[in-house]
Amino acid sequence: QHPFTFHSFESNSIHRDNLQLYVQGFRRGEQVYGTVMTIQITEPTSFELEWENIDKVVWTTFGGTKHEGYHRDVKNFTITCIKITN
Repeated sequence: QHPFTFHSFESNSIHRDNLQLYVQGFRRGEQVYGTVMTIQITEPTSFELEWENIDKVVWTTFGGTKHEGYHRDVKNFTITCIKITN
């Protein structure tokens, strides 16, 4: 695996308000970064991380409250820019 810098991302929930998003950055199997963020259903939120020299990112969600009458199907995950470091 090649290490990279994870600068930023946008995220929003598909069916829960105040959803907690736990993002972890790993290097050679060891967690070196981690943060919990709150995301909403109605609009994406931008997050600046600037995590350097990682080789794996894991996203985990928990909590939040169901947003009645609102649901989106998510079929896409897009990475727009990635910088590979040696």
